[in-house]
Amino acid sequence: MNTIYVLKFRDVAPRTLVAVTAGLVALLLFASGCGSSSEISVTAPTSRCGVSITNNTSTIPAAGGTGSLTVNVERECSWSARVDAPWITLSGAEGQGAATLSYTVAPNPIGTPRRGGIVVGEQRAEVAQEAAACRFDVSPSSREVGAGGGEISFVLTAPDGCTWSARSNDPWIANPLPAGGQGSGTVRFAVAANGGGSRNGTGTIGGVSVGITQIAAGAPPPPVPPPPAPPTPNPPAPVPPAPPESCSVAISPATTTAVASGEQVATTVSAPGACTWTAKGDAAWLTVVEGETGSGNGTVRVAVAANTSGALRIGTVTIGGQAFTVRQERLTCAYSVKPTYYNAGRGPDDIRVDVTAANGCPWGATSPVSWATIAEGQKGSGSGTVRVVVRANSGPARSATLTIAGEPFELAQNGCPTSIKPDFYNSGKGPDTITIAVSAEDGCTWTATSPVSWVTVVDGQTGAGNGKVRLQVESNTGPARSATLSIAGKPFALTQQGTQ
Repeated sequence: MNTIYVLKFRDVAPRTLVAVTAGLVALLLFASGCGSSSEISVTAPTSRCGVSITNNTSTIPAAGGTGSLTVNVERECSWSARVDAPWITLSGAEGQGAATLSYTVAPNPIGTPRRGGIVVGEQRAEVAQEAAACRFDVSPSSREVGAGGGEISFVLTAPDGCTWSARSNDPWIANPLPAGGQGSGTVRFAVAANGGGSRNGTGTIGGVSVGITQIAAGAPPPPVPPPPAPPTPNPPAPVPPAPPESCSVAISPATTTAVASGEQVATTVSAPGACTWTAKGDAAWLTVVEGETGSGNGTVRVAVAANTSGALRIGTVTIGGQAFTVRQERLTCAYSVKPTYYNAGRGPDDIRVDVTAANGCPWGATSPVSWATIAEGQKGSGSGTVRVVVRANSGPARSATLTIAGEPFELAQNGCPTSIKPDFYNSGKGPDTITIAVSAEDGCTWTATSPVSWVTVVDGQTGAGNGKVRLQVESNTGPARSATLSIAGKPFALTQQGTQ
């Protein structure tokens, strides 16, 4: 609110300096004349709503959790809140006056702490979360290499941000490449040729020991035959067989990322022509659809299923001893149905409800009543259609709530129009017999029920079309009483006088 201050000066000497302060505004005035009076209006500044916030939770654990912050502001002041990190969710986005605002923090999938913020007005409160525990898995746990040596690889799985190192523990195994890193990766060891018996060694990757076995060198070459006796000429020296072609398989790329809804990914295999190789996945969600076996150069194609596990996952396809690593983020599923409400009249009726969802998102459809059945689409994935069959209704109006893709679908059905005559009766002290006429269309069924023991439906408990209901009322030896019966879906009010 603006405040008007009126200042009056009398008998002020010329050019006298007068200072007036209102709030944060300072006004310097010079008197305008000798012995005169002046009147000046001053408008004070409009007050502003200052907001301060306090985060009541110092640190959120890596597994996620909830916290709260306190908003301090004048009662009449409104405010709004937002987050600057996608892993923080607010319980409310706006309010008025002082309040406590709750927030939820998702689990931290990486091996380093992270920080985000909640902004209310122009103030920001920092939210800190601990790092995920660094756990390292190495696959396979051991490898075997031929006497001629060569390169072997192991796949390390670890949360992003987790630092690790790798080393060789034996002199005939070269130090690995890479010698360290963060998160998941592939580590390769070069094994020297073996001139003796079989030998066993180890390497260490992220603190996990892996075994390396090398087979013994092959048998010595056959002895040279003695020269033949003269004068027979020496036979030509036998031509030694060509050494077998080295089977060294390489793949490119060695790692890939698949979309959460699932897709096919591929890698190129490079190998000598006589080299045979196989491809096999280590997880049920990885299926080799092309290149399960091959020789020489080729392509391996892998079908990756939608990730509905709720978390990042990593799998491996081993191709000729080489690891093809597939990473896949979790699938976030959101569903909507259209329409969300339907009136089937008296039926019968056939209804189709459209479901919208991302590829790979599973859903189902259920009905709680027997008169509305799911004819198609009891289960589905991604976008689809559900077909609901509604039976004809020969009774009163009815309704039900079906569940389709986790969303409510409201279904209503009209009933048969009925009427009764009379709809009210006073039976005196009784006993008494009452007859009520029911009017209904042919084929429309109805019932008559009494909620009290002193009124019995002796005729017309059930009926169809036009009919009659007969009630038997007992004598009343006590105070006056009343009851409301249900006849053909209509209320029938009954009163009875008492003897007291």
